[in-house]
Amino acid sequence: MIPEPAATVVGRFVATLDRRLPGVIGGFYVVGSIALGAFRPGRSDIDFVATLPRPLSPAEIGTLRAVHRRSCAEGFARMVTTPPRSWPLVCNGVFVRGEDLATPPGTATPVASQVAGHFGVGTGFDLNPVTWWTLAHRGIAVRGPAPDRLGLHLDDAELRAWTAGNLVAYWQPWAEALTGGWPTSWPARLQQFHVRRLAAWGVFGVARMHATIRTGTVIDKEQAGEYALGV
Repeated sequence: MIPEPAATVVGRFVATLDRRLPGVIGGFYVVGSIALGAFRPGRSDIDFVATLPRPLSPAEIGTLRAVHRRSCAEGFARMVTTPPRSWPLVCNGVFVRGEDLATPPGTATPVASQVAGHFGVGTGFDLNPVTWWTLAHRGIAVRGPAPDRLGLHLDDAELRAWTAGNLVAYWQPWAEALTGGWPTSWPARLQQFHVRRLAAWGVFGVARMHATIRTGTVIDKEQAGEYALGV
């Protein structure tokens, strides 16, 4: 079950897609923190995988982009009425052809993807073995067959190898970039907020990678903290 207020945002987003692009969204699945049972209002976003029954025209992709921009604008508008440290609740995810679910995610080409204010065509970080694993084992079907009927391509070796590569490609440069710090002119409260945010992102994020490489499963950030303490 999708918790509120995420359920309302998902319902509004899918309804808008249906209104603007009738018949285009064949399946819509929620993954990420919601699927893993770790959604936190004001801190989490909404991750999804949407399947398409056919290729899209440039005009239809343009409509997808317009729907995304409107959804982001609404998310940031809602943020104004919530506590200052809240995160705008938006739908981040990837649009793929339905048949691509049965292929290794590294060989498939997404139709489009969206993250926060960015919309990309033919690219998408979420097209990866971690997303496939989460969809297969914990995904929530808003529309379409249950995840266990999707015929998803799952490969334990691919999952672990991709995760190990992500440690080098993303997390190592991220950690090295932090050594530069941030302007000392920032207010103390703002510095403290960023310390907490970066600590949560980095410590838990890397611990999640370690757990996946070691166990072949995908866990949420809170579980990652407990896992790190245990090992």
